[in-house]
Formats: sequence, structure tokens, C-alpha cells
Amino acid sequence: MKIKNKITLLAILPLIFAVAVINLSIYLESRSQLASKLDALHGQLLNEKRVELGKYMKMAETAITKVYAGEDTPENREKVKAILRDLRYDADGYFFVYDYKGINQVLGPKPELEGKDLSMLKDSNGIFFVQKIIASARGDDGYVSYLFNKPSVNKAVPKLSYSKALDKYQWIMGTGFYIDDIDNKIAEQKSIWQQEMRSEIRFNLLV
Repeated sequence: MKIKNKITLLAILPLIFAVAVINLSIYLESRSQLASKLDALHGQLLNEKRVELGKYMKMAETAITKVYAGEDTPENREKVKAILRDLRYDADGYFFVYDYKGINQVLGPKPELEGKDLSMLKDSNGIFFVQKIIASARGDDGYVSYLFNKPSVNKAVPKLSYSKALDKYQWIMGTGFYIDDIDNKIAEQKSIWQQEMRSEIRFNLLV
């Protein structure tokens, strides 16, 4: 090999190495930033869902306020049940009621389960979600995430519930909806950001 070619090669190799190191560094930093951005987006979308559930819960509280404020009688309890059983929002939003032991009092779409002990129900991850819902309503913020079968896709997907204690009756009142659309939005945005990251790396290589 000619001396000139050797000198050229010796000059190019460090440059190639430097470019490789720089782009590797950019890639690793971009990947870290992508993970942080996705986490932030997930938190934002989940918070929006919580706010939405809070509005529906307020609707239920308003609907039963007058009866619940009255004397604790079997008649008034039945009135509260009837109000919540018939209360709906959006296409299929409904409310449920359990007593503190996990016995269902109201379940709009499946009234045949009312009066049954559902405390041992668990999702595909083994979480006893009815127990968790009751505990959260009584001592936490009332929000619980778990997996539940979604008929339209015929599989268990994430669901978020929000519940509050009705201490006078020793009941908890709650509602919830599927939040698998969060995962779909995250996946879409991840694809967009990954494409932007790849374009940036290609641009740096060209430079």
C-alpha cells in the first residue's frame, strides 16, 4: 500500500470511529429521552382518565344526595340502589355498589349478580380487584387499575375504576372504564418519535 493511501487511511479511521461514537451516544441519549417522554405521556393520559371518572362520580353523588341525606332505612337504601342501577353515561358507562364485605348491591349490566359475594373475583394477574376497589375507596384515593375482559376485542385489557365510600350504609360506590386506548396512543406516539430519532441519526451520519 502506498504511503499516501496509508496516511489517508490513518486520517479516516479516527474520523469513522469518532462518528460512530458520537452517533452511538446520540442514539443512547435519544432512547433514554424517548422512554422519559413516553412515561410522561402515559402519566398525562392516565390523569385525564382520572379526571373524567371524577366527573362521572360527581354525577352519581349528585343523583343520590337527597335520598342518602335522609334517614337510613331499607326503603331509602333501595331508592339509592334504583338510582345508581339506572344511571348511565356515554355508550355503556354504569355504576356499581359493594358492601364492605364484597357483596354486590348494584351492578347495572348484570343485575343477576346483585346480592352475591364477589370478593374473590380476580383478574388474569391474580389481583383480587373487588377487594382492592373496596380497600382503595375506604383508605386510599379510590383509583384502581386491573385487567378485565373486553367483549369487543375478546381479551383482558386494562381497566380503571374510581370508587368512594358511603359510610352510612357501609357501601362503596364506583364506576370504571377500559383504558386500553392509552396503550394504543402510546404505541402510535412511540412510532412517531422513533421515526424522528432515526431521521436525526441518519442526518448526523450524512453530515
